[in-house]
Amino acid sequence: MDFFVAKCYNGSIKNKKWAALIVLLAWAWPVLASPEPFVTERLADTVNTQSIPIWHNAYIVPKIIINYVPVNLKPKNFNPYSCISYAKAVLGHSQGEFWGNAKDIKPTSDSPSIGAVVLLKEGKSGHAGVVINFTEEEITITESNYIPGKVTQRTLKRNYPPIQGYKTYPQVNLNI
Repeated sequence: MDFFVAKCYNGSIKNKKWAALIVLLAWAWPVLASPEPFVTERLADTVNTQSIPIWHNAYIVPKIIINYVPVNLKPKNFNPYSCISYAKAVLGHSQGEFWGNAKDIKPTSDSPSIGAVVLLKEGKSGHAGVVINFTEEEITITESNYIPGKVTQRTLKRNYPPIQGYKTYPQVNLNI
């Protein structure tokens, strides 16, 4: 290596340029050779965004940016026979806040986001659950009173016919 450096730096400007190029390429090679080191994808309608990093070789790369509202999966002080009461508790909203029945709530989006309330045409008063995970094909929700008086989780296809849409509520401090 010393021979190479000495040979390149024999005083010629042309040789100095080549040496600088070689050093630059040696330094930049890990970045240039890695597949997609700086890729960021976005979902269509992001409002509150949080980047979810994914390990990709030696880099942490944001692969997707999603809507995200914190949820409390072990809420207290809610009526287990009311899906709306449970959704309020999971999202940290006051039980005194009026939301009405699930069938009366108007969706604000056709796309799920974590912490959004999914509105379903199930039962005489409708049904609601809180989205806790989703993929391109499915959503996972937490809900109360789908089985009377019980808290359950279900995974539904995104094209499940009873889904009316999704309602997002302003984020509140959960103080978990």
